[in-house]
Amino acid sequence: MLAAATARFLNEYRDKRVQAMETTPEDIPEDFSPDTILSEKLRECTDGVGLFLNPEEGGEMMLSFDNLTSGLRKNCNDLTPAEHDALRGFIESDSISPAFVRRVLRDEPDRSIKMAFGVSDEAPGYWLDWLLRCWKGEFYRPRYPSVSVV
Repeated sequence: MLAAATARFLNEYRDKRVQAMETTPEDIPEDFSPDTILSEKLRECTDGVGLFLNPEEGGEMMLSFDNLTSGLRKNCNDLTPAEHDALRGFIESDSISPAFVRRVLRDEPDRSIKMAFGVSDEAPGYWLDWLLRCWKGEFYRPRYPSVSVV
């Protein structure tokens, strides 16, 4: 199941790159498969992998995705340490974009995230924006192209 989802993800990613580069599909090798590209750690992950194709940042992957989704669905009730760590890591990680966070929280309840960060249930509606700007500020800052004048 992971291999099929990853293959779909990689094919979509390859197709997007073909469109962005305005090249032909023949320029990208057909052996663009999970076994040749993905790390061993990712292939051996047994507790779920989250895949997100962010149009602005590119492809994003998260290990232990099952812990995250089960922690979100529990709504703060009896979280295991792995679920609690997955909830905090999801927000604190530099490699996960705010778009990925918003996409996951669009389908899942957010009460466990509030509990993991000590945000009250009576918090104003912008609590998630505040949390994302605190932990993922680099995504909100202006980014300039890396151009060198020679």
